[in-house]
Amino acid sequence: MVKQINMNLFPWLLNIYKNIIYQHKIKKSHHAIIIKSTQELGITELVWNIGKWILCHNKIDIMSCEKCISCKLMTYNNHPDWYNIKIKKKK
Repeated sequence: MVKQINMNLFPWLLNIYKNIIYQHKIKKSHHAIIIKSTQELGITELVWNIGKWILCHNKIDIMSCEKCISCKLMTYNNHPDWYNIKIKKKK
């Protein structure tokens, strides 16, 4: 059984996710993706899922395998190629 994409709470982002992944699969993607959005729309989850898929060693169509070392490192927020930059709130 294949696990669902981790964006069940954000169904409006599923088509965007699929479009970006399919562009990567057919080798038509750009080396950089710029995503701009207002807060609280699930964009963080979208970017994380795209990054996890790109770094996965055993991709299953449009989903990451959740079993390889890369997926496990992403799950534990410890992948050496993934940087999570957060903006501190202004005081």
